[in-house]
Amino acid sequence: MPAKKSSNRAKASSARTKRAPVRGSIISQRFKFLASSFTAVVVLLSGIYLATSNAATKPAGTVDLQLKNIANKCLDNQGSRKKNGNKIQLWHCNRTSAQHWAVGGDGTLRIANDTKYCLDTKDSGTAEQTPLVLWQCDTSHQSQKWQFMDDGSVKNTQSGLCLDDKYSGNKNGNTIWLWHCNQTNAQIWKAVSYRPVTGGDTGSTNPSSGGGSGNTGGSTGNTGGGSGTGSNGSIACQVSGSAFAVPAAYVKPTASNTGVPAGTTLTTTAPDGVSISGNVWNVTKNGTTIEGKEINGRVSVAKGLTGITIKNSRIHAPDGVDGAVAQGGNDNAPNVTIMNTEIYTSKGGYNGVLLTNNSKVCGSNIHGFENNAVLEGNGIVFQGNYIHVNQASPGKKDPHDDGVEVRVGNGIKILGNNIVQTNADESWQHNTSALYVAATWGDLDNVQVDGNWFGGGTFSLYNVTVKVNNPPAQLKNVDVTNNKWYRGSYAYGPYATDDNSNWKARTWSNNSYEDNGAAIAR
Repeated sequence: MPAKKSSNRAKASSARTKRAPVRGSIISQRFKFLASSFTAVVVLLSGIYLATSNAATKPAGTVDLQLKNIANKCLDNQGSRKKNGNKIQLWHCNRTSAQHWAVGGDGTLRIANDTKYCLDTKDSGTAEQTPLVLWQCDTSHQSQKWQFMDDGSVKNTQSGLCLDDKYSGNKNGNTIWLWHCNQTNAQIWKAVSYRPVTGGDTGSTNPSSGGGSGNTGGSTGNTGGGSGTGSNGSIACQVSGSAFAVPAAYVKPTASNTGVPAGTTLTTTAPDGVSISGNVWNVTKNGTTIEGKEINGRVSVAKGLTGITIKNSRIHAPDGVDGAVAQGGNDNAPNVTIMNTEIYTSKGGYNGVLLTNNSKVCGSNIHGFENNAVLEGNGIVFQGNYIHVNQASPGKKDPHDDGVEVRVGNGIKILGNNIVQTNADESWQHNTSALYVAATWGDLDNVQVDGNWFGGGTFSLYNVTVKVNNPPAQLKNVDVTNNKWYRGSYAYGPYATDDNSNWKARTWSNNSYEDNGAAIAR
């Protein structure tokens, strides 16, 4: 197994463009101001008062809050992240966990999949233009209390201001903030009864997060849900025990069906075979299993070990890390199985999981690294994972981001993953690729790419040879089948091969756009 190299990849710098942030329209801002001013003038001249809205019977149970007069847009917890300060935004309605709100009898609106977190104003602010965030519930905080009004508005009890779609924007990711109550379309919400999404859902879904913080993928948007329920219900990891195989039907991996399973209790004590040194969990014994653990650090597997398993755990790696799961410091670890685990950084790192021969990853949510997964070796299976948010180490200039890199080996399987290159705010990122299949340190042969969802990048899927050796490595047999692309999510196209090369995938079949099933030609 060749040693892992530094980032000297041959990639065209012209292909690294950034997506400009969506900005609120100055015209619509002025219109909102003029509209409110005009209302005031009418009131003064007519000598009458506008009717004020009264409290309505609040909805019960769990609801999705949808803007009544702006098509298919809902109140959304960005990335379905359960943490203080997480952004509350507008997103197309997709009936995922990021959009389900439990209406509390105490006046709170709680994210339904973790009712410890409430809809709140940033820094408990009471001024107009204060953005909305998620925050740990505290019933003594009046900024977390909301009142449903009979005109469809939702009023913050503390400030008397209303839940408002910034400048009446209709783009995914638009900020939700406080604004004076004015009964405009930006403030008229309807509570839609919660209906759970299953793996076979064919309604509108969020490609990038599955929790409501992904991307429209361009003007067309992304519709369609997972590919079926498979053998294990609606979870993304469709395997039984250690039997990794192509399932009867893939389930689209999202934030809500990957990572730590709901109801799992996490502890911070090291299991047998692990010693903790600072923020490093050192695995020192064959057959070690790390299960149900909250790890604030990284996992280092000693050289020569076999049968290492990490499952149902959360690894919050330090910013700037090179290998949240790796052999030693930053080499690729063999014989490691990772199941239903979340692996992430807060502000960015170099490599997420570094794996080689006979390693397997399934049902995991990996995000926040320049390269979320690097696979180099033989017999690797990467299945049913949600890969998103490419974020380089803090301060690093000109990163070369990839969702998943495959650089050398034989018999590698990339099956049923949702691999999207996005920024920290889950907008599409146009750096290198979602999946980078590139013969670099040695030949790359017998690679199966089946049943995945791809988005973002300059091209979402790259099949290339990187000429760093003499003679250069060879990209050989690659089968690309049954994959779906989020239309318009990439800078230049869904798929690219070597420049000036006649290389073609051994098999290219049933690859299509996710929204309408239109075929993508090789």
